[in-house]
Amino acid sequence: MSKPLSVAKFFPFALLTLSLPVQVLWAAVPDTITIQGTLEAPGGGPLTGTYSCAVRIWDASVGGSLLANMLNPMVLSDSGRFTLELSLGDLFVPPAQAWYDLGVDTDHNGIEEAEFFPHRVRFHSVPFARAAANSELLGGLPASAFVQSGSGGEGWSLAGNAAVAGDFSSSSPQATATRVASTSSVEIAVGRIPGRLAQRLGPAVGAAGRAKLARLLGSSP
Repeated sequence: MSKPLSVAKFFPFALLTLSLPVQVLWAAVPDTITIQGTLEAPGGGPLTGTYSCAVRIWDASVGGSLLANMLNPMVLSDSGRFTLELSLGDLFVPPAQAWYDLGVDTDHNGIEEAEFFPHRVRFHSVPFARAAANSELLGGLPASAFVQSGSGGEGWSLAGNAAVAGDFSSSSPQATATRVASTSSVEIAVGRIPGRLAQRLGPAVGAAGRAKLARLLGSSP
C-alpha cells in the first residue's frame, strides 16, 4: 500500500467549459463531466506521471449507495495537475444527491480503499445540466411514444375493453361517443363514417345502458 497523497493540494471540482457556443450546449447535453485537481506526492512536491485512478459516485456524503465506479487513467503534469473526463453514459445523477471520491494507484498495485481521499466532494450545477436532456422525456420515453392531437380532418378511433368512471362525451361532425353508466365496462368502437355512427357495446352495458345510449344518440336501441 502506498503512502497517502497530500489532501492539502487536492482541489477537485466540476468544470464547465464556457468556450462552447451556446447553441451547441442547447442542442445536445454532453455525456461527460470534467474533474480537475492538483496532487502532491507523499514525499512532497507535485505528483507527476501516469496512474490508474477510480472515481466513485455516491448518493450521500457519508455511507449511502454507490451509483457508479469508474476507472480512468490519470496523467499528471509537471505541476501535479490532472484533468479527468468522466463518461456517465445512461447514469442520471439526481439533483442535490451526488458526491464523489477519488482513489489513485500511486504504487501501481491496484487501487485499495486506503488510497481513496477521506472526504467526498459534492457535485453542483454542472452535472445537473444533464437533467435538461432527461426533462425532455416522460417516464423515460420521448414525446413520439405518446398519442398526440392531430388536425380536425383526421379520423380517430377508440376500441377495446375499458373500465371508466364519471361522465364524458366526445363528438365530431361525423361521430359521437358518450359513456352511459358510471360503473359500466364498455367496449365501443367509433369511426368517422359520414352521416352514420358505427358503434359496438359489450355485454356489461345491458339493455338499460343500450337504451340510454340510443336516446342520447337519437337512434333506436
